[in-house]
Formats: sequence, C-alpha cells, structure tokens
Amino acid sequence: MGHSESSDQLRAVAHFRRQWNAALRPEFELQHQCYDHVLRERDRGRDAFQAIAHYISLNPVRAGLVTATDVYPYWGAVFPGRPNMDPRKDNFWKSF
Repeated sequence: MGHSESSDQLRAVAHFRRQWNAALRPEFELQHQCYDHVLRERDRGRDAFQAIAHYISLNPVRAGLVTATDVYPYWGAVFPGRPNMDPRKDNFWKSF
C-alpha cells in the first residue's frame, strides 16, 4: 500500500520480486507473472478491505495446501513495529 499519491506500486513490486528471486534461487523462483490488483475507491472501506484480506488468506486452503489458515506456515503479512498483528486473529481488525 502506497503512503502517498506519488507511490509507484509497479516499481516497488519489481524491486521486491528481484530481491526475493535472488534470495530464493536456485531452489525456488516466484512465478513469472504475478497477479496484482489496485483497489478501487469502493473497495477501500474497512469492511471491503477486511473481506479482501480474508479472501486472500484462504488461498492456501483453496489450493489444498492446508486445511485451515492458522496452520499455514508461510504467512507473509508483516506490520513494521507490530509483529504480533495477524489478520487471521479475531482482534486484528479492531486494532488495525
């Protein structure tokens, strides 16, 4: 999520992908084309954002990798300065 109107999401993602691919090689590499979605204004409300985050958190379950999100070992959401914040927990959205 950009912090200002001048944030460049494409440049940030390209940088992220280069760094992660360098760290993951030679065993792994991110897929060639990632799926990105810029939220429309109607998708930026608290409830809408929560619904989108919940949908994304279910991806490992839908893919058959795990039976529940709380057992997925590769959860990647990190909030600087708030390492215990986890969107899968009941109290997250009140704190967010």
